[in-house]
Amino acid sequence: MRARSIPVLVGALVAMGSTPGVDASPAVGSALQQSMTVGPASDTVESGTTILIDRAMAPPAWVAAQRTLLGSSGEIAEAYAASNFDAAGHAIRTVPPAWGTGDGPDDIVNRTKDWPLAYILGGPESLVETYRRIWEGHLEQYTNGKVPEVEAAREGIFRNDFITQFDWEHTSEELAPFYMYSLARPNDPTNRVRARRMAGLYLNEDPAAPNYDPEARIIRSLFNGSLGPRLTPVTPTDWEGLNPSLRFWSVAATDVRGDHPLNMAAAMLPFTAYLLTQDEKYRDWVLEYIGAWRDRTEENGGNIPSNIGLDGTIGGEWGGKWYCGVWGWTGEGERNYVFRGPPEGFDVALLLSGDPSYTQAMRHQVDNLFEASKVVDGRVLVPHLYDYQGWGGYGEMSQGTRYVQRGNGSGTQGNLVNILVDLYMTSMRPEDLERIPILPGDISPQRHGTDTPPGTDWIDYIKGNDPDYPLRALQAALAEMRAKAVPPSGDGADPRGRANLRARSSDGWLGVDGQPYPSTISMASLEQLPPMRSGLGGCVPENGRPLATTSPAAVSAAAAAAQGGQERAAAGRGGGNSGDLGGNGSIPVAALVHLTMGGPNPGGESHGPLPLNVQVRHFDPDRQRPGLPDDVGALVEHFDASSVTLTLVNSSPLHERTVAVQMGAYGEHTATDVTVEGRTTAVDARWFNVRLRPGSGETLKIGVRRYANMPTAAFPWDGAAR
Repeated sequence: MRARSIPVLVGALVAMGSTPGVDASPAVGSALQQSMTVGPASDTVESGTTILIDRAMAPPAWVAAQRTLLGSSGEIAEAYAASNFDAAGHAIRTVPPAWGTGDGPDDIVNRTKDWPLAYILGGPESLVETYRRIWEGHLEQYTNGKVPEVEAAREGIFRNDFITQFDWEHTSEELAPFYMYSLARPNDPTNRVRARRMAGLYLNEDPAAPNYDPEARIIRSLFNGSLGPRLTPVTPTDWEGLNPSLRFWSVAATDVRGDHPLNMAAAMLPFTAYLLTQDEKYRDWVLEYIGAWRDRTEENGGNIPSNIGLDGTIGGEWGGKWYCGVWGWTGEGERNYVFRGPPEGFDVALLLSGDPSYTQAMRHQVDNLFEASKVVDGRVLVPHLYDYQGWGGYGEMSQGTRYVQRGNGSGTQGNLVNILVDLYMTSMRPEDLERIPILPGDISPQRHGTDTPPGTDWIDYIKGNDPDYPLRALQAALAEMRAKAVPPSGDGADPRGRANLRARSSDGWLGVDGQPYPSTISMASLEQLPPMRSGLGGCVPENGRPLATTSPAAVSAAAAAAQGGQERAAAGRGGGNSGDLGGNGSIPVAALVHLTMGGPNPGGESHGPLPLNVQVRHFDPDRQRPGLPDDVGALVEHFDASSVTLTLVNSSPLHERTVAVQMGAYGEHTATDVTVEGRTTAVDARWFNVRLRPGSGETLKIGVRRYANMPTAAFPWDGAAR
């Protein structure tokens, strides 16, 4: 059913009578007649309900920890920016092509990904101001950065502020802060125009970028972007710039035609444009495209295909084999990319429709994996690969399995844990909750940093166990913040980072000490890579070329000729660690997201971010901004299908604070009522106000009707209309 617009009274008061603890004063903003887009399930109006809290409460220790984390976050960002970026926001440290041309832009801004998120949690204004400067400089630098040896980057790595052609694992990593900034500053006119333009790349609004085929309902290539789809074989330099590693010499990495599960992450762009504009064309596109993936997954027995051909058929570019494709179910080493993209796409479609059939497709896939699992020595091993031999790549669910045999980074098993959490967040089904393994945070520190991925022990807390979790998690985040602090520029910063300081971005990229990057490959580094499983499972592209394995013996003639060549550049790739960018500017937000909003960290570093899937968001109506007001702490203690338990505390002994509590990250849920000390107040709105007297606190039990409203980035007092 299509959403519809109805006239509503913004700021209308809910009848309060003489109920104790309720203030019937109007909400912030005037009572204006507006048009609000609502979903098919409910005609929810905007709230005028204000709950008054006057019960004295000594601030618990977790309040102080939250306020310290939020208050210090701006300093971390500013110090990192001063050490690594100039006044124009350009990176001044070693940058691509050591990181490639597509696999590189994401790494430059990885450490800023949590800055807008920390701001919408309640961090200082400097977070978004610093981020915006770096983001604008980043776009300019990569637009002017040219790599003549790489086809898609000859005229610039970016075109119209967007990567020319690359895969959506890396594109979505780069866009992680952009998505959150759109929630932080939804009325930024420049950002709104950019969001429309980026989304338009997939609605075929740019004639130079026909990425989408509306007849077949596919994105036409794994490589896509502002130059459109790549329909010819890609080369190792297309993947990794002028110094590629061995895995990119395999035929498995060349045939990128057709749709790929990774491309489902592209739905985040029209979703963001919809949040900012409420333009139905973005919703329609998402439901059309993701609906096609849902239907094909069910047609394929609940298994998400690795490839959809240009003709729209499952496995169409790979001889009809659903599991074949570029690093799909046949893997790269032991890494599978199928789980990167579908969660984003299916979640977005659910938010825009309220239709659980989208996330049911993801559940069907998980069910298939668990049905194929086996128990060895009391351990449950779950597969994450598939080839002509059937299921393979068995491993124990954990967070540290990028390559099973190498044990670094985040991979399929870690992604599976995150998917299990996501399934519960979208369904609230008890059986989904019980399937989540309770894993401590940071059990396997990664190259990306200890905050990614976070543990699932917060789920145990939500289940009513481990009452010490909140303070323990926040203290761990404080310790992590101390470890990530960097000195300002000129005060102990790594001098290697000054190599590009004198080079204009239009001059091209230079390496360490101003030397150009070598164009040859080091065999010593190539031999460190693990072999592909079973020669890629016998998969053969449509053109009939057999697939090579990625053992040193199978390296192409071009690679073999480079055996005696130069070693990899001293700078190295660096990956998600941002390589030679000095220090670590990431902010440990996971515990804050868990505890103040009641949801998982959306991520955005080991692969692209999920939508922000939380129970509540907080806003400061007095300052007209998102996030917890000064002095206020929030703790989501429990949630289920019909309720959220939230404690709010005002630690100031002098000042009253008002918190606007919104249901869901995008106002997608409705608060039916609020119960405080046994007294229930009807709300029936997507948000309500809580006034906290000085030194007060209280626990609220909020009744919830889920996916009742169309999502929006608008602040509560602005209404949903754009």
